[in-house]
Amino acid sequence: MTIKSILGVVLGLGFAGLVQAQADPCATWEKLPPKQKDEAITNHTLYRDLVKAQNFEEAFPMWQKVYNVAPAADGNRSTHYADGRAIYLARFNASTDTTEQKMYSDKVMELFAQQVQCYPKEAAAVYPNQIYYMFYVLKRPYEELYTVLNKTMEVSGDKTDFRVLAPLGYVTTYQYSAKNIDQAEARQTIERARKIAAANASGPSAADYAEAIEIHDDVVASIEPYVFDCAYFKPRFEAEYRANPDDYDNYESVLRQLLRAGCDRSDALVQELDQKVQDARRAEYEANNPMSVAAALYDSGDVDGALAKYEEVASTADAKLKGSIYLQMAGIYRIDKNSASQARNYARKAAAARPGWGKPYLLIGDLYAGSSRSCSTDPFQQRVVILAAMDEYARAKSDPETAGTAQGRINKYAGSTPSAEMLFQRGIKPGSTASTGCWIGETVTLR
Repeated sequence: MTIKSILGVVLGLGFAGLVQAQADPCATWEKLPPKQKDEAITNHTLYRDLVKAQNFEEAFPMWQKVYNVAPAADGNRSTHYADGRAIYLARFNASTDTTEQKMYSDKVMELFAQQVQCYPKEAAAVYPNQIYYMFYVLKRPYEELYTVLNKTMEVSGDKTDFRVLAPLGYVTTYQYSAKNIDQAEARQTIERARKIAAANASGPSAADYAEAIEIHDDVVASIEPYVFDCAYFKPRFEAEYRANPDDYDNYESVLRQLLRAGCDRSDALVQELDQKVQDARRAEYEANNPMSVAAALYDSGDVDGALAKYEEVASTADAKLKGSIYLQMAGIYRIDKNSASQARNYARKAAAARPGWGKPYLLIGDLYAGSSRSCSTDPFQQRVVILAAMDEYARAKSDPETAGTAQGRINKYAGSTPSAEMLFQRGIKPGSTASTGCWIGETVTLR
């Protein structure tokens, strides 16, 4: 055999695995001969443990073996693509050679594409991750990013991941500035991003979408004067509004679009819509946040209005909220109305709404202790009132949340209860009962 023919065989063997993987990136080990399948599964198990431990270099040979024969694993898991990306990303980050980095970066892109090709149902989850790495880590060309950005929005629509929005702002601005896209496409892309953010303005990720679209809008602001034009858009937006003038989503959207099209806030239509939006938001806020309305009334000095609003909310509230409202009202009666009896009344309502809650009893105890001197000039009677306070603190102590505070109060007033000498001088036996008198009207056991 000639040297040339030997080299041909060697090169052919060297590229066999690569050609197989490229020819069928969705191949699984299910169709492999039993021995080869067992070997692939063994390599899969071994390398996965190493990847989880971030021992990427030791994992690589085993990952490469199983990837070359079964890139799609068993057809039910896409781990080979994701793990391969983790390995190549680690190499990319560790390398300072631009040629090596380009090779690793290209391989990461290839693995993203193969996962989407072989597991298309995962595209909606894969694309945002791909965009993240393309934009923040691999620094891929914006033209390439623009293609993937459009793919993820086509796949996910209004459910597009919030992580897409910030990169989209940078890429759209670049594409328009570089004249790779025209005014109409730039405008369409910007509005598409805002539509996605608006569709996710509520829900668990609302804050993430709000932050992402804010970054997006800050970036595209530099091209907005060239992309949007008030005079051009206003007739169409106004027609949309007039067709359904009482629908909040409709007129709020029209207002947003008018402002983004460059219309001035002094414009009559803009002012009309702005007032409607403010009124609607205020009404919705008050309907959904009656407690905040009551708090606002209180802060403004309208104590009676606040109490009435709290009472209204409590009438339909669940037990926990009802208890909290009544306790808040008790505090208002105590501080702002200087009415200890009403404060106690609402504290008792709070305790009834939330059995076992210690805070109402703490408040009642404080009311009693604070009234000991004003209720009587007789030192003994004052101490009887303190006993009434101690009884309330004892109730508060049964709640773990207030047990420490209650014990502190008990310790504080322990020396202010009737002494044995006082009982002896008055011929009173321990265990007898006595009335506090005053507004309190409690009967306590002398001890």
